[in-house]
Amino acid sequence: MDEEIIRLQGKFLKCHFASDSYAVYLFTDGEEKITVCGPLVDIDPQFEYCLYGNYYMHPRYGFQFQVDHFEKLLPSEREEAVRFLSGGFFKGIGEKTAVKIVNVLGDRALDILKEEPEAIEDLPLTAKQKMALVEGIAGFNDPFEEERMKLLTAGFGRKEINLLFAHFEQDYFAVTEEDPYQMFYDVYGIGFTKVDRYALNSGVEVTDLRRKTALLVHLFEDRSFQSGNTYLYYNEFVDRYNRESGFKDGDFVLDNALRARLLVEEGDRYYRYNDWLDECLIAERLKEYAGHEPGSFASLEEEITALEDENGIVYSDQQYEAISAFFENDFSIITGGPGTGKTTLVKALVDLSRKRNPYDLINVAAPTGRAAKRINELCDVESKTIHSLLGWDKETNRFNFNDQNPLMLDILIIDEFSMVDNQLFASLLRASGAVKKICVIGDKDQLPSIRPGDVLNDLLSSGCFVSTALSANFRQRKDNEIIALAGDMLKGEVDFSSYNKDVLFLETETPEDILLKKIDELQEQGVELDEIQVLSPMYKGGSGIDSLNHLLQERYNPGERDRREIKNGPHTLRVNDMILELKNQPMDDVYNGDIGVLKEIDYATKSVMVLFDRNFVSYPFDDLSPLTLAYALSVHKSQGSEYPYVFLIISRYHQRMLEKKLLYTAVTRAKSRLYILGSRQVFTDALKRERPKRNTGLLDRLTNNTPDF
Repeated sequence: MDEEIIRLQGKFLKCHFASDSYAVYLFTDGEEKITVCGPLVDIDPQFEYCLYGNYYMHPRYGFQFQVDHFEKLLPSEREEAVRFLSGGFFKGIGEKTAVKIVNVLGDRALDILKEEPEAIEDLPLTAKQKMALVEGIAGFNDPFEEERMKLLTAGFGRKEINLLFAHFEQDYFAVTEEDPYQMFYDVYGIGFTKVDRYALNSGVEVTDLRRKTALLVHLFEDRSFQSGNTYLYYNEFVDRYNRESGFKDGDFVLDNALRARLLVEEGDRYYRYNDWLDECLIAERLKEYAGHEPGSFASLEEEITALEDENGIVYSDQQYEAISAFFENDFSIITGGPGTGKTTLVKALVDLSRKRNPYDLINVAAPTGRAAKRINELCDVESKTIHSLLGWDKETNRFNFNDQNPLMLDILIIDEFSMVDNQLFASLLRASGAVKKICVIGDKDQLPSIRPGDVLNDLLSSGCFVSTALSANFRQRKDNEIIALAGDMLKGEVDFSSYNKDVLFLETETPEDILLKKIDELQEQGVELDEIQVLSPMYKGGSGIDSLNHLLQERYNPGERDRREIKNGPHTLRVNDMILELKNQPMDDVYNGDIGVLKEIDYATKSVMVLFDRNFVSYPFDDLSPLTLAYALSVHKSQGSEYPYVFLIISRYHQRMLEKKLLYTAVTRAKSRLYILGSRQVFTDALKRERPKRNTGLLDRLTNNTPDF
């Protein structure tokens, strides 16, 4: 038998904790106070509320009331009705006018106004006052407000709800009534689990075909994201659906998904419809660039020589080749590892382009904010993240620049291209109809993009585009052991006894102890904490990122009586903590992967202030989800950034995660010195493991082995 739902009626007194979708309050029913917790978002303390849920005993915090859902109540007593009407909610209605309204309508004045708004016309008020009542009461009858409560109950956060309303606008109710799972299909970042809970709460049956179809697509997406494959085979997702759902009707549900164009069938390959569109579009647009005849520039050699004299530099043969390819072709590729001169080359391409045509509009884009800032500082060129360049709107999760509103650029250079996925590159190409020349630059040996696709390697493998591979010369390898180690790792020939200056491998079963000791030594030598970055392959378990962050925070920024702090999920954030941004927020000029310092926690304004480089960004207490500790990072989060000192933790707990590209990416984050702490055997074994090739159709489309878009 289901547990009986208990109803509490009263007011909120104090907020103990609030996030985007969960809060803990002190609540009173007029007789006693109790701690209540649940999806309590957008609470207004001047209202009374009805809370529905059950009491339970928390093992740490004691007796509490777990809220399942809640509703806002209007005041019913005469004094409260007068107080509410004159409390500022109705603009222009003061206490005398409020008394006049209650005298006419009685103690139930607000209920009457809500249920019978036509009663406003009979009140002895001015036209302006009547309009204030009409506008105020409209807020109580707002269907979006009621829908917000339903979504909150299903576990949606406030930002997710705003994103849904902004995406569908006035069509929201028509769309969700026809198929609530459209929220999952159409809005990136809205997951199946919450939409499914909402749909079931709204009366959708477990066996409803709409639900089964969404479940199949969800399992497809999950497998695609985990593998990085843009297409899957039948057994990868239909068999899983039959096994996990228990319905055994996968073929019927798959046919429905294909008819609805949620999935696309291409031979024995299956795609998410949008991923298929993106892949086709990339191939179509790039063929247009590749179809142009290469140009020739008789004066180019003289111009390069003049630039060398001007900058006091001599370009390598490979750099010279890359410069020539850039100017002779509309689309070109440059690859190379650390220390091969990619940044020097970007500056050369920009400088020569400006000399050739001062009126050309040039932009260098990168997937991460740190990479974009580095290019901006070193190359004196406008450089943005790809999201910022495309005018990403976080409210609607759409790009402002597209086919209908193209970028006004002549030359586009994309750095750190190995991190760019199919969807992002397709969005960039959609907006690049006016761009005359594109050059992509990346390290093919680094980790591929987090989202599906293997764009850089597909472009290189196609042979359709001119590409130049840069390599470190002998002197670079000799002068920098990190560069030498990276090269040796690619060959699979690593002898750590040959490194004694820039690279130090410390064999240990307990890396945490040595980590603290070595960081202490560096600080004694004058190295600042923000010059040091700890990397680990996993979040949980021994030597994981979560435990390392806690360890490092307690050592270098411990809790003290006069140091302000605030709880944020499993972490406690303190003033002076190293902070990692987890989302793109172009309006604040801060992006996923940026690292800053928490400078202030203001209890009065209920906000924290983080300094990123020279940019202060404020976050309200109820929206700290984009922030976490940054003393230790995952290798993926570090990609696109460089740090003077890197500590890489290699533990036996990490063995299943480790392979060559991940280790190579981690090692090449270090600029001056690299410490590897852990098992040498685990490291050596990991170099023998290659990441499986991702299944994508882009290579076939570029080489005409798959039907065009």
